[in-house]
Amino acid sequence: MAILVDTSTAWGRRLIGGVIGYCQKCGPWLIRLEDHGQNETFRVPRGWDGDGIVARVADRGLARHLGATGLPVVNVSAIVLRGVDFPRVTYDARTAGQLAAEYFLNRGFRHFAFVGDTPHQYLISRFEAFNEALAKAGCFARQYQASLTSGSQSHWMRQQRELARWLLQQPKPLALFTWAMRQPGRIIEACMSAGLAIPEQVALLGGDDDPVLYGACHPPVSGVIVPSHVVGHEAAALLDSLMQGKPPPKGPILVKPTGIVTRQSTDVMAVEDGDVTAALQFIRQHASEPMQVDDVLRAVAVSRSALERRFQQILGRSVWAELHRTRMDRARSLLVETDMPIPHVADASGFGSPEYMSYVFKRATGLTPREYRKQGERKSWDGSESGKGSIDD
Repeated sequence: MAILVDTSTAWGRRLIGGVIGYCQKCGPWLIRLEDHGQNETFRVPRGWDGDGIVARVADRGLARHLGATGLPVVNVSAIVLRGVDFPRVTYDARTAGQLAAEYFLNRGFRHFAFVGDTPHQYLISRFEAFNEALAKAGCFARQYQASLTSGSQSHWMRQQRELARWLLQQPKPLALFTWAMRQPGRIIEACMSAGLAIPEQVALLGGDDDPVLYGACHPPVSGVIVPSHVVGHEAAALLDSLMQGKPPPKGPILVKPTGIVTRQSTDVMAVEDGDVTAALQFIRQHASEPMQVDDVLRAVAVSRSALERRFQQILGRSVWAELHRTRMDRARSLLVETDMPIPHVADASGFGSPEYMSYVFKRATGLTPREYRKQGERKSWDGSESGKGSIDD
């Protein structure tokens, strides 16, 4: 088989790893991997004699080239090209938008923005889902539609000035969601030139997560966890089925994002009430401890009824619900990002015991912690509602 996926991004490398993981379990397969950057031209090597192809089909030239091979092809691109109907496995863009909205709302934000051009349906779907989730809370996102493309130095500087001007005009604090892997760095530079503090005035969330690119930013950028290794695994499984002569699925297979990695760019609560802010900070700082509501009350010296009333007014949930949400958030992150043993995850998330964490997880997500880690909440889209449990349940 051939894999025509760029190796210049963490997304592509994780996806290729998922393909290889499937091949190691179900092979042996002979793999031909083309080492390219995202914007380079992909083609099947001349003289190659294989049985199937996994490819990121993002342009019509590649689609025609692959169609001419007569081989089974699985497309892993989220870009939908009219008239190109290769079986497709990609990530669920709508769930990414919903997760981003819930994430910001749970941090008390009421002003939102989306930065990035939306020429493709998957970007439109992400923005629409972001706005639909915000609308349920009586909010909406302003969109900056100009794409932050490369070009001449003067063109680049003009783009940055325009973005900085637009950011200054937005109400603060602003929760900003963007989609492209390289855009957060450009947005941070625009904020710096406009004198806007991140995350205090602009909280920035990327639409994917690249620990290297996002970690190299100052401040480090939070990102949506898109399990592209699962996309690769499912793509290889589908290609295996097609090479055996089985029919393709009726629609695309969509793999759901599994959560959000919080770094400094969103590590803030947009809450003006000093006591509520202090309580939230205490909860976050002691998330690894089995604390109770009484522990929070002692830390802020406010009556229980007053704090509960203000939590409901500002966040729409009780103090206990915030404790529970924080524990789940931390546990999900540890399960997805580390190989920490389940009992250690339970301790580090303040659940106290793996049995109790398993009970809470099963009730909230329909999965045990072990199943959640193993499956990454991957599900095929069949027209039903999204799976249970977002990062902020």
